[in-house]
Amino acid sequence: MAGAREAMTPRADTPKSASRPSARRRLSVQARLCWRFYLGLGAPCVRASYPECRVRAAAGYTPELIRELLALRRGESDAGEVQEINFRCRLVTPSASERRFFLKDSPRRDALHDVERALRCSRVERAWRAAHLLPRLGILTPAPVGAAVAPVEGQPTEYLVTEWLPDALPYHVRLREMRGQDDRARMLRDFALHLRHWHDSGIYLRDLVTNVLT
Repeated sequence: MAGAREAMTPRADTPKSASRPSARRRLSVQARLCWRFYLGLGAPCVRASYPECRVRAAAGYTPELIRELLALRRGESDAGEVQEINFRCRLVTPSASERRFFLKDSPRRDALHDVERALRCSRVERAWRAAHLLPRLGILTPAPVGAAVAPVEGQPTEYLVTEWLPDALPYHVRLREMRGQDDRARMLRDFALHLRHWHDSGIYLRDLVTNVLT
């Protein structure tokens, strides 16, 4: 994520030789990152509450925009276009704007979701903070736009909104498009270097699946 995803295709200009930081430095990076994640530092936003939802907007966006996108996603407004990507993700385009946005929902699954929300570590919370922090570590990710919580059939559902990446391709699609073995090997080598950089920065992905890396 489809256009918007959690990481972008490794660039060819990635340094091919870099000294790996010490284990102590990596642990220090991880500790600082986890602490900033929990506190939500570096993620400025504007919050607003409406009768039907609670929203927050990243710098440069407004709560009214997030509310409008949410209304489109939930079928409560026809002032725009909604394109289904999969059962949880939508491409949303408001009529009043030519910009497109990626919207992903995270419905309540079980009681654990309530605990995660109370501890401020639900999937949407983690993704919101990561979208602000990862670029500071040199890791590309779609820019955050906003987040929201709204009831669906009496259960709270969280929503995350990011900018849409119009020209992004899942990495496996890009690999299939490459005809030369040398080009494929170069892309995989660059990807491996980026992945090592993430690990050296204290960032580990749970799953390297097709809807994560583009």
